[in-house]
Amino acid sequence: MFYQLYELNHAAMAPFRAAADIMRFAYANPLNPFAHTPFGRTMAASLEMFERTTRRYGKPEFGLKQTTIGDQTVSVREEIIWSRPFCNLLHFARNVPPARGNDPRILIVAPMSGHYATLLRGTVEALLPSADVYITDWIDARMVPMTEGTFDFDDYVDYVIEMLHFLGHDTHVIAVCQPSVPVLAAAAVMPVWYVVFTAHTIVHAFFMVRPMVWPAAVLLAGTVAFGVYRSSVANAPRSVCTEDMKLGG
Repeated sequence: MFYQLYELNHAAMAPFRAAADIMRFAYANPLNPFAHTPFGRTMAASLEMFERTTRRYGKPEFGLKQTTIGDQTVSVREEIIWSRPFCNLLHFARNVPPARGNDPRILIVAPMSGHYATLLRGTVEALLPSADVYITDWIDARMVPMTEGTFDFDDYVDYVIEMLHFLGHDTHVIAVCQPSVPVLAAAAVMPVWYVVFTAHTIVHAFFMVRPMVWPAAVLLAGTVAFGVYRSSVANAPRSVCTEDMKLGG
């Protein structure tokens, strides 16, 4: 029902959004004498804000075509390696020389709360030189046919478990913000995991889930944090490096 109301609201605002866009161009036009007055600039800015807040934005691309490993620039290929109705698992395959060996395999669980996975583009870019990176690419629920059923918390946890099994036992996990809880739940129901809390403060998450077999998982900026770091969702993961992942080894 909420999706239908959202679509109805978006459709109802379409003529007002178009009118606001036209009026914004009129007030910003240098040939309009009001464009050079405080009133004209205020109207143009207000109309632009209205148009932007009611606009539906498309999904941006990661655009990560290459990375630097050591002193060598290598190409990066984005590919879907696992797919379900509500999520695709993206792999950033690097064209690394065979002599390099295997880098840590890291799964980034991106938020499924109105954000695109590209919110964490900077995190992926920072990890690529030293890690084999995967990220969840959640699909907008309005694009999923109703015949595929619903997607609730249990399904979320099941998706995380399936992806971890698909990637293998030596996969590290970074869960950012909203997926901190589902990833923690996945760790709780998987018999090879146990949980270590590192602090007592509840606000933003930074605690470790350390497996007996799997290396490590880091939960950042979540809602049930026992944490020591307070940062924005987009910036917090940048402080995580592959050295942190070695804690679980």
